[in-house]
Formats: sequence, C-alpha cells, structure tokens
Amino acid sequence: MKITNNMVNEFNKTLETLQCGFKLSLDVSCSNPTCYITPLSDRFIDSFILNLSKDFFEILENFFINKGITLHYNNTRSCFWSVNG
Repeated sequence: MKITNNMVNEFNKTLETLQCGFKLSLDVSCSNPTCYITPLSDRFIDSFILNLSKDFFEILENFFINKGITLHYNNTRSCFWSVNG
C-alpha cells in the first residue's frame, strides 16, 4: 500500500494539535510516494536539519502501521516511504 495525500493530511492535523513546528510533505512524482519532514514555513531558511525524538517516530510509525503501511527511511530519517508501495 502507498502513502496517500489523505493520510498525510490526517497526520499533519495530529501534528498541528501537538503544536509542532514541522509537517509532512508528500512527493508523488515517483511510483512510490515519498514523505519529507519540513518546517511549517521555510521563510528565511536556506537549509535545516531536524533531529526528531524517538517519541515522534513512535507516533509516526504507529499511525502508518494502523493504515497498513510499514515505513522505510533514508539514512537521516528526514524522508520515508512505504516498504510495499
């Protein structure tokens, strides 16, 4: 199963409720959509590195597991995609 816009929007609502300064952005340009962790606004930002907590990744993985999706990450965990997408 692939990650969808609806899933990302739903998760972003959770992040908003938790008053996070970042959100998920979905890139659907490839056959297996990829999510990127991005700041809410990139105004005045040339580049950034977010070192997110274990708690965040537990919430993220549980959310997608409940949707039937196991995640795979890049080496910095700044983007991820469905293992079976």
